[in-house]
Amino acid sequence: VIIESALLEKYLGKYELSPDLYITIFKEGEKIFAEVTNQSKVELTPINKNTFEIFDYGIRIVFNMDENQKISELTLLQNGERKVKKVK
Repeated sequence: VIIESALLEKYLGKYELSPDLYITIFKEGEKIFAEVTNQSKVELTPINKNTFEIFDYGIRIVFNMDENQKISELTLLQNGERKVKKVK
């Protein structure tokens, strides 16, 4: 699955899991990665234009676009479903 660079750029940022725990989504080359506070980065593999998987951990991340075409949150699918707000 190939995703336009402009769309990938919208996903980049910091998402708050809890007051001191964040998921940072960033780009290196043409790939995007997730890094949770004090943990190693992991590559996000695209499943479709807004859904990515971290294969080694069985985690899926869905980026949710609001009515203004901005990414306001992501949904973390790991042992259930959790909405995570974008803060930066």
